[in-house]
Amino acid sequence: MPYKRNEKIDVLKGICILFVVITHFEWSGESRLHFLFPFWIDQAVPIFMIISGYLLAKTFEYRKISCLSEAYNRKYIVEKMVRFLLPFAIIFSIEIVIELKRKMLYRLCDGRIINGILSLFIVGGVGPGAYYVPVMIQLVLVYPFVYFLVKKFDYLAVIRIFILSLIWEYLKVAYGMSDYEYRLLIVRYLFAVSVGCYFAIGKTILTKAAAATVFGAGLVWLIIDQYYHHMPFFLNKNWSGTSCLDVMYIAPVIFCYLGNKVNFAKLPVLQKMGKASYHIFLFQKLFYSFLYSYVGRFLDNKFEKLIIFIIICVSGGVIFYRIESKISKYAIEYIRKKISKFDGKISMLFGRLVKSRV
Repeated sequence: MPYKRNEKIDVLKGICILFVVITHFEWSGESRLHFLFPFWIDQAVPIFMIISGYLLAKTFEYRKISCLSEAYNRKYIVEKMVRFLLPFAIIFSIEIVIELKRKMLYRLCDGRIINGILSLFIVGGVGPGAYYVPVMIQLVLVYPFVYFLVKKFDYLAVIRIFILSLIWEYLKVAYGMSDYEYRLLIVRYLFAVSVGCYFAIGKTILTKAAAATVFGAGLVWLIIDQYYHHMPFFLNKNWSGTSCLDVMYIAPVIFCYLGNKVNFAKLPVLQKMGKASYHIFLFQKLFYSFLYSYVGRFLDNKFEKLIIFIIICVSGGVIFYRIESKISKYAIEYIRKKISKFDGKISMLFGRLVKSRV
């Protein structure tokens, strides 16, 4: 039976990628608070992480993955890597060409071009949200552990990961981890990922009372943190709005959203945006890095500028998705054949060795 896409997830991803484009616009700190960004716009990445945990769990269930060796199947891992790295590599190549033309790459790489390019690739290139690429690559590699923990311990695994997340926040302060290093690691999002996984395969149903309690605690924390600036010393002040504590606010909302029975087939635009969300993200990264100032100079009205930027980023991302998805399809098919051929040779060689010993 073929895997069926979840329309609710596509619509939610479409909404969240709009939030990503909006959040990277020219907002002041005061205006972000005035328009209540902490309660909706700033929740985009935590929602994406919850969705990622949910979808990966559904994929594991569909593939009937029952152990780590199956979860780390080479074909599966390579396919996931290609889906993330190939579109990124295309955008990254454009970034490098532009930086070379602007003669900025030498400064960014501290004079060591080759090493600098490799370093930039590893950290997600340039532009707003670049950390998301390495974080997703790490997610592919560590997710099986989250999945099997939740599968075995149910909601208790989510609670334990929440506690471990708080311990991690403390340790990163105790050992002087920089903001730059902190933002590149998946650890800060593991709680959100585990929540999504629990929503997908959890045996214990989250009650309305529990959901309301968690939501209330998260809401109070957001208000205290963002509007009164009181927070534990061990939280990163620049990223406190996406910490594990904030996930308590948005997780019950996503739980209710996934549980409703609304027909989402009448929102085709958002569905298409959701399918192309990763490509829209990459395109907006490129846009805000290099095209933002050139396009913005012709627009005086801030609202009009925002609308134009949204149209450009979404349209560019969707076009990029349609082009790149065909390339990825052929690349994945080619890799599958190569892996199968390699496995066949290994099996044949192993068979000969066994036969010769007998």
